[in-house]
Amino acid sequence: MPKLSDVPQAIREMLCAHESFRKLGFASEDIYVDKGEDQMTRIVLKAQGQQFVCLCGWLKPAMTWDEFAEAWNTAAANVNGGAYHEEELSKMYEQSFIYRNRRLLVEALTMKGFKFPRSDN
Repeated sequence: MPKLSDVPQAIREMLCAHESFRKLGFASEDIYVDKGEDQMTRIVLKAQGQQFVCLCGWLKPAMTWDEFAEAWNTAAANVNGGAYHEEELSKMYEQSFIYRNRRLLVEALTMKGFKFPRSDN
């Protein structure tokens, strides 16, 4: 069984940001991953004719785009495939920057004019 602790911290934060947008009701197809040349990772929400960028942290050690894509795709597939323990995922999410700042995220999205597809979260 793969270990979540082996996933780079920035990619773990990306998984949490992606999950946060999903919990707010945004479609997976509207959520993108990105990595700058400076190794800063981002989750980008493109919906409702707008864009919102969530910085998730620098990759350490540095990765090429292909290495990053492989690491992201592997981690996401492992999450979706149930390869990590649910308790471990919950702990990761609750300790993530985006979760600890979820009210600010909702405020920022609201101020930018986003409408939340789901209101039960």
